[in-house]
Amino acid sequence: MSVYTDYQISEYIWSIRQSDVLHLEIDRISTSLVDAENDRKKDHVYEVRQLTQIFRALLTEKARQEAVYEMSNHNSRGTQDTGTRPADNAGSGVRVRNILKEKIARG
Repeated sequence: MSVYTDYQISEYIWSIRQSDVLHLEIDRISTSLVDAENDRKKDHVYEVRQLTQIFRALLTEKARQEAVYEMSNHNSRGTQDTGTRPADNAGSGVRVRNILKEKIARG
């Protein structure tokens, strides 16, 4: 058993982008990941590995979309406000474990 190939992930992300259902898919995969984490079957490690791979790809796509949105907002303000703000330099490392802990705590 192996995880998905880069091509398969790219195709999956492309279809999500075309369907414009990124937030729904993030919720669906995170719920599946929480369920897989709670289920201690034989294929548990494999399933969690695949879901984590998909979840990271979705979060990367979300970050890319947010960056494009932010860039379009920055460009529309004009040249008088081109300095960086503290939030511009913030790290983008979102940990899957932290997101899932929040989701588990809420539900």
